[in-house]
Amino acid sequence: MKIEESTAQEPVNILRERTFNKELRNLVSRVSSNEGEVEDLNFKVKFSSIDDKIKKADSLSPAQLQRELHELFYSISNSDSKCIEAQYNPLTMSGSYEDHLKHLLKQGGVDLHALFQYSLIDKVYRPFINTIPSLDEENLVISIRGDLYKRLVNEKTGIIIEKEDIEKDWTLRKGLSQDNRYFAVFVKHAMYDVYKKLGPQNISVKSFYPEMIFFMVIPEGYSNTEAIMTFLRTNCAVPLAMLHEDIVEKIDGQSSNEMLFNLVDYISESANRRGINNALLVEFNKTKLDLAPYMVKFFFSKLERVLSISSFAFRMDICETMIIASQDELIEVESIVNSLNETDDYFSMDFMPTSRPEAIYLKLID
Repeated sequence: MKIEESTAQEPVNILRERTFNKELRNLVSRVSSNEGEVEDLNFKVKFSSIDDKIKKADSLSPAQLQRELHELFYSISNSDSKCIEAQYNPLTMSGSYEDHLKHLLKQGGVDLHALFQYSLIDKVYRPFINTIPSLDEENLVISIRGDLYKRLVNEKTGIIIEKEDIEKDWTLRKGLSQDNRYFAVFVKHAMYDVYKKLGPQNISVKSFYPEMIFFMVIPEGYSNTEAIMTFLRTNCAVPLAMLHEDIVEKIDGQSSNEMLFNLVDYISESANRRGINNALLVEFNKTKLDLAPYMVKFFFSKLERVLSISSFAFRMDICETMIIASQDELIEVESIVNSLNETDDYFSMDFMPTSRPEAIYLKLID
């Protein structure tokens, strides 16, 4: 798993020179010198971080440099700033996110893995990436109302699926070989350190979207879930995060009423599994639509300061927002709305039970 200094130093030096070249240094210098003209605080923080990375690049070991480059790439790729225009995807030089993830997993001795994606049409998880020959892609599905999903929700360091678990679960028996031990975890738990380091923008507002499930055959050398999670968080967080963002973008692009209901149904059930019983629906006053872009953006900037990684805020359109969070967080959100309404009636609020996704859906499209 460790990159050898002697064999890696020369190509890493080449990579360092190509990445932190004169053009990039000049770009960061120009951005830094004009920071006073940029209103987006997150944008300034990101480029301050990039500037810091460049300054310390020469002192990093090959392994440290590789990690910093991964995080730099993720930070720029995930930026929503209009000031950044990505001209190319660095990963296309060596393949896709999937290929990059496969390479990193192999470095850690993990040869057989799969990723599951939730189908809003079928309302189950199905594998969309699979390198496990004994995994039956047609028959292995994970229901959000099943025991396996409940176990995944309750274990942030993942779960181990033993032979006994397969024997007593007919779904697992249909899709898995009993000759192996398996590990499974929601991908967001492996990505958490990257999200925490790079900032909250665009994260808390999507954390309840149908989450990917990472699945692998446990190789020798990994004795427990903590050891596996340490490896994933240290080595694989960035490509997993990029794959997750791709899925979120695909979901965002599905606008039919059926898809919206299925998404609300998933979010509500996921919240119930976490013991969250209420959703807060916040609606902007439609008689003041000219102010909506500014007020709603300001509202979301305040939301990001109070919502945790386990919370969710979904914008149906510019006026309708669905929020699922802990009771304490909902109280803070209510306080934010009340403060914004001090000068005028900009927002209205309705609390609705997550046990009634159909009622939430009808309220959103009303």
